[in-house]
Amino acid sequence: MIIPEEYNDFQMFKGVDFNQDIQLEGVDLTGCAVKCEVRDKQEQTGVLLVEMVCTVKDESTGDINLFVERANIPDKKIGYFSVVVTDTNNLDSVYLLGSIPISGISTVIV
Repeated sequence: MIIPEEYNDFQMFKGVDFNQDIQLEGVDLTGCAVKCEVRDKQEQTGVLLVEMVCTVKDESTGDINLFVERANIPDKKIGYFSVVVTDTNNLDSVYLLGSIPISGISTVIV
């Protein structure tokens, strides 16, 4: 049984793309699918606010990139995320979960 690690260091800003690299230490993602959903409460019954684009950067080391385009950042103050890995036997395991504050509009200086 996998016990998910709680992670509360993410933060989203409205008006700015969310782009975060993470590593699932000790997890070989070869042949696995990864998804990350943000909901209005931690339970699976929570309303889906956004599904992050998950890109596996290195299967053998568990390196993943999570991305949400700024237009898709939910209009909420907080969301709850979970990183789910579906293995080669089609079994889902939650490896990472936590809360993610969503701050008001950000000014980006280019």
